[in-house]
Amino acid sequence: MPERTTPETYSGAHVVVAGGGVAALEAAFALRALAGDLVDLELLAPEPKFFYRPQAVFEPFGGVRVQAFELGELAEGLGAQLTLGELASVVPAAHVVRTTRGMTLPYDVLVVATGASPTAVLRDALTFRGPADADRVAAVAQASAHGDVSPLTLAIPTRRTWPLPVYELAFGLRSITDRPLTLATVEPAAGEALGRTGSAHLTALLASRNIKLVVDVSFERFARETTIAAPELRGARIYGLPADDDGFVPTDRFGLVFGVEDVYAAGDVTSTVVKHGSLAAGQADTVAESIAAAAGAAVVPTPFRPVLRARLACGSESIYVRRDLADPDDPGLVSGEPLWSPPAKIFARHLAPALAEVARRHQRSLFWVT
Repeated sequence: MPERTTPETYSGAHVVVAGGGVAALEAAFALRALAGDLVDLELLAPEPKFFYRPQAVFEPFGGVRVQAFELGELAEGLGAQLTLGELASVVPAAHVVRTTRGMTLPYDVLVVATGASPTAVLRDALTFRGPADADRVAAVAQASAHGDVSPLTLAIPTRRTWPLPVYELAFGLRSITDRPLTLATVEPAAGEALGRTGSAHLTALLASRNIKLVVDVSFERFARETTIAAPELRGARIYGLPADDDGFVPTDRFGLVFGVEDVYAAGDVTSTVVKHGSLAAGQADTVAESIAAAAGAAVVPTPFRPVLRARLACGSESIYVRRDLADPDDPGLVSGEPLWSPPAKIFARHLAPALAEVARRHQRSLFWVT
């Protein structure tokens, strides 16, 4: 595939969306829906496919394979230009970005949605970062099922991660092995981000599956051998943009990067504490509203409010959680059925039909915000 799919001909405000994940795609689709021909869209993505990463927790146990969607086809449906490359730096004064391979792209408005980098924390553990590690987890699962592995411990050794996949892997392992299984976490309570209601429900589910839970763990002193661990999420430094000590980009309530004109950010690349697909999509929608309004669309931007909408796969069943993170006293809601309709434009309109067909074939309840 060529690095750029269409000529450089722009008729409206030229918006470059950097990234190829949830936040980037949601921002692009929302912006096209809100602003129409008032903007020209260019998607700068590091690879030509979008992978539906939540399905990675099913792969090791013979379940759904991770689906891949061609970004070229999605971009064509958007009327957008697709450029393959990874964002390296921004020159705000010149309104250009540079990629890691030296390509220079102009922009009128830039959306940074490049995500975060999953990094191993526990040296001797298998770090589960997503689809790339599914086969290694499958090998551990099969060895455990045949009694070839000592008691298993799954670890959440850092607060800078999305912890639910490790809980889902624990439930998946329990479905195929009766070996002793421990889940150790730095969290003060299981699934702390889910709120009091969600945490209590998760704790009860672990107990019902005979999965030992150890909370508030200091892994420097944790002697038990760890088999599978969550990664720590770190921001990849983008030269020319402000960042906190962990490499994440600070924004205001409308997604505008502090101190930088015409540059917005959404998703895991931002300095929001909780990293999750539902929050990334919500940030992207706010950014799209802000850009569309500035381009002349009849849109009134609404500030981003971090409402977490998550699904937790517990073996053959799922629980759904909704929690307003802006309200520290919100205990959260838990249900065995979805508590909402998918709000994200990209998933609801373009990917949901394909995912629903996978769910029908495998008799699983898939939901995009895991």
